[in-house]
Amino acid sequence: MTKKAYARAGVDVDLGNKLKRRIQSLVRETHGPEVLGRIGGFGGLFAPNFRGMRQPVFVASVDGVGTKLKIGGKGFIHHSNFGEYANSFRERIPQALANPLIKAKIFDWAHHRSPDMTAELFRALCAKHSLHCLSQESVNWRGRRLIDCFSVIIRSDTSGQTPTRIVRNRNFMREAAEIRAKSTLTRFAAR
Repeated sequence: MTKKAYARAGVDVDLGNKLKRRIQSLVRETHGPEVLGRIGGFGGLFAPNFRGMRQPVFVASVDGVGTKLKIGGKGFIHHSNFGEYANSFRERIPQALANPLIKAKIFDWAHHRSPDMTAELFRALCAKHSLHCLSQESVNWRGRRLIDCFSVIIRSDTSGQTPTRIVRNRNFMREAAEIRAKSTLTRFAAR
């Protein structure tokens, strides 16, 4: 895209570059040894030290994933599945009535999720952009509804594609709490 095309879209490239130069040192102070590169690239790069994985790198980007994911590489995306519930009875109740029900933990809340995104739509968008969704796990997030989804993707030109494995996990928050409790006990026992 040319600088003029960006300007027509309302993007000031020079101002963006100036801002990145000014905050470079502030951002660098927040980096641990796992952070790769510097501000201004196509995405944020993070290299965790996971046992059993050979040099994993997480990439956070608002740019096109299909052009950044290497052949054979896998991407992980946490996205909304709230669209599955957007037209439900719960969502048609006036907010003034819903708020006390949320406070009483009778209703869960949407956590600012997109009402337009679903796991099914995400798979369709992947296919449209030369990506294949290997698996999706729809999960509850502080409630009973499966309003979030974890998707693992690959490029479509990767050989050996299988149908998407779909899991509807209504126990996610309980499982997360159990893992957290075990990790707390492990840290306490290690002292």
